[in-house]
Amino acid sequence: MAALGVPTTRALAAVTTGEWVLRETSLPGAVLTRVAASHLRVGTFQYFAARGDTVGVRTLADYAIARHYPEAAQAAQPYRALLDGVIARQAQLIAPWMLLGFIHGVMNTDNTSSRVFHP
Repeated sequence: MAALGVPTTRALAAVTTGEWVLRETSLPGAVLTRVAASHLRVGTFQYFAARGDTVGVRTLADYAIARHYPEAAQAAQPYRALLDGVIARQAQLIAPWMLLGFIHGVMNTDNTSSRVFHP
């Protein structure tokens, strides 16, 4: 994907663990280390929101604004500006993937975080 100019995280290393992981069948375990400007994920917000932890969501949003969307801090509604910025970047990320035929049933946050929180 990166060689085609499509934004994605880059793999730094992949190593086997020597352990077995149970999926549909038993498979050898491994650790994939990815390189990105941030590993802040949409799912991290979902984690706190699902627990009703508004303090956690707000703390995370404040961090995301300070680290990745400083212009949102100046907006009349900073959290809305953060959401609008994430939506725009998410669309910019997913569109090139789909143009290449990559269609994923859930486009989970592992697949979509490489540019959501990094220009």
